This record gives sequence, C-alpha cells and structure tokens, in this order.
Amino acid sequence: MSKHKTKRVRRPAETWLFETMRLGPARGFAVMVAVIYGLFITATLVADGLSILDAGSPYLLSVPAWSGLVLSLVISAGAALLYYGRLAPHEEHDALIEALGEGEALDRVMEDADTAHWSETAAFWAGVVAGLGLAWVMLEADGEDLAALLTASRIWFTIFIPLSIGLLFRAFVSSQLSDGVMRRAAREGYRHDTLRPERSFVFGRLALRGALTWFLMAAIIMLFFVHGVGSIGAVLTAVVAIGGALSSLIGPLTAVRGEIRKAKETELDRLHAAMREARSGALNGDAGAAQRLGGLAAYEQAVRASPDWPVSAPVTTRFFLYILIPIVPWFGSAMAERIVMEMAR
Repeated sequence: MSKHKTKRVRRPAETWLFETMRLGPARGFAVMVAVIYGLFITATLVADGLSILDAGSPYLLSVPAWSGLVLSLVISAGAALLYYGRLAPHEEHDALIEALGEGEALDRVMEDADTAHWSETAAFWAGVVAGLGLAWVMLEADGEDLAALLTASRIWFTIFIPLSIGLLFRAFVSSQLSDGVMRRAAREGYRHDTLRPERSFVFGRLALRGALTWFLMAAIIMLFFVHGVGSIGAVLTAVVAIGGALSSLIGPLTAVRGEIRKAKETELDRLHAAMREARSGALNGDAGAAQRLGGLAAYEQAVRASPDWPVSAPVTTRFFLYILIPIVPWFGSAMAERIVMEMAR
C-alpha cells in the first residue's frame, strides 16, 4: 500500500465544496448552475424588474440573460472540472501502482491530487483582479452614475465575471502543476516493460481526462458567441482553454514516450548482442543456436512493433472525438439560425 500522506496541508476549495455537497461532479455542477443562475434571474426579474426573455431571439433569452446563463455554466463547470481532475489519480490508483510502484513517484502524484499549491490560490486572486477590470469594460461602467451601477444584475455580473476568470486562472496553473508532477513521476518512477505495454496506458487515460476537461470548458466559453455576445475576453479564455487541453495531453505523454523509447532501445541492444552470439553459433553448425536466433528475431519484431505512445486505440479514438466538442456550439448555432430563417419565410 502506498505511503503517501493523507493529511491535506492546503485542501483544494473545489474538493471541499463537492465533498460537502456529496453529489459528485455532474450533479454538483447542475446544482451550482441552478443556484448561480437562479440568483441572476432573481436579481433581474425581482430586484430590477427586467425581463430575461426576448421573443425576437431564436433562443428566447435576452442578451444579458444568455450571458448570465453561459457565465453560470463557466463558473460551475470550472469548479466541477477541477474536482473531476483531482479525482482521476484516486480512480486510477491501482493502475498507477502497477505503473509506478509504491514509491516516491506515486506519493507525489497522490499528494498533488489532495493538496492545493499556494500558486493556485495566487492565480485565482490574480484572475479575480483581472476579471474586475474586464467586468468594468464589459458593463460599460465608465461615466455611469452610482445609481446606475448599483443595479442587482450589474452587481451579479461584477461578482461572477471576476470569479469565472479567477477559476480559469486557477485551473490553468493547477493543470500545469499536475502535468509537471506526472512528467516527473514518469521519468523517475516508470519502468517500461516491452511485454506489458498496457501498463503505460494509465498515463494516456489521465492525460486524456485532463484534455477533456479543457475541451469542455472551451465549448462552454464558445457558447458566448452563439448569441453574438462574444468579446475579446471570451476569445482569450477560449484560447487558454484549448491551450490547456493540448498542454495536458502532450506534456505527460511526451515524458512517458521518452521512457518507452529508452526501454525499447535498451531491450533492442540486449537482443542484438544475443542475436550476434546466436548467429555465430548457427554459422558454426549449432542447431540450438539457429533455433534460438529465430526466436530472438521474432521477439525483435515484437519489440519494434510495440507502441511508442502510452495510448490504446480506444483512447486515441476518444481523443479525436473530444476535439469535436468545442465545434458543437458553433454547429448548433448555425443550425438554429437556419431553422429560424426557414420558418420566417
């Protein structure tokens, strides 16, 4: 059994939140959306007396209502996906033991899943500060009097825009830290067995899971553009999300691939030495050496044919499907607009 520490020096906020709710990532996400967007509806309808509906829109929601919905999704998904990512090493614990053994490499991976680094907190507050500036620009607050600024819906946006940017900053730093831990664990703890390449597939599954969270976030951010309310801020955050997805996938897999390549080269060197010895015996009429040479040649082909990347065919297929996730909002928007135009004829 691994000796990793279970005491959490800095318990991640998202872990505390979802473990307190005891609903899991998916249901917890749904509850958060309902609560956050419910606050927006209350602020808009009750406090400000405004309508959230727009009969002229194909989505029936006004521009502010659509922005509030997408922002609620971004915040809820950011927290849920952070928690979902931290669950991965625990769910793959047995496979990680098989790949890394019960040593320091495994301990570091598990500690990273259970502990929030100080830089994640710093990134969150840096994002909040940046988000306050973005909220000021988006709400066109410059030149407004105090009464116009202190509407309930504007206060809602002023709170939740910075919160969403803070979560994205935190998620990016958390992802980079976890990628670094996994790369180091692969270099120091993983020893590839050419006869058991499936032991490395856990790294592919973890990397794909990290990429999935970022692709989902990019897809949600792109929903801003479905109603035509996207801004430079949305573009930048979508770019960060896609960059995070590629980083989460490529970084750890490249490190594991390096270990696989080294293991294969070492094995081939030993094989070639044994083959030279067997060939010498076969040329001298040793039937046993000739038979051994044939077996070594077959094994050499098996080693060369073993995968260099720690991914199986299903993992690769799922990855290319995940790439399509950010495209879905664009496709759905185009289809909806086409349907509305046809109906209006």
